[in-house]
Amino acid sequence: MVQYKVSYFDIRGLGETPRMILHYAGVEFEDNRITFDQWSDLKSKTPTGKLPILEVDGKQLVESGAINRFLASKYGLRPKCDMENAQMESAVDYFKDFTIEVRDWFRVCAGMGQGDKDKLYKETYTPAAEKTFTRLTDIISKTSSGFLVDSGITWGDFFIAESSKLKMFILLFK
Repeated sequence: MVQYKVSYFDIRGLGETPRMILHYAGVEFEDNRITFDQWSDLKSKTPTGKLPILEVDGKQLVESGAINRFLASKYGLRPKCDMENAQMESAVDYFKDFTIEVRDWFRVCAGMGQGDKDKLYKETYTPAAEKTFTRLTDIISKTSSGFLVDSGITWGDFFIAESSKLKMFILLFK
């Protein structure tokens, strides 16, 4: 039996989609939660100095997108055809663009940057969220499955659903 270990900070973030995929597939794995204090010692020992890392029988795979696609291929969470795959990846990339657009506001809310939180919310987050979530809702409403593509649930659905929890985080800081 394959042994998986997901290493990421003790937060959801980029480590959560691999965790969700493995849970969905009913696969046991080691959930290695790293504290920020531990990270300073571990960073130089990782292949790229970044997390998440997926270990598969002791072999390391890095970069969240590669990890997500690898697990999706193993557990049937890739779209059924090339066109659907491109559509799903397009939606994921579109959502990533949104996270870049709202990064300054998010950093201020998380105490990692300076600025006027309310002004950034009004001028940056709100228009970007309205545009992004309207488009994603439109994409999903046009499928027969209720997911990003007609053939059903994909890793992209997990990624966007998890990342959209940012909206819940936002309500804490509004």
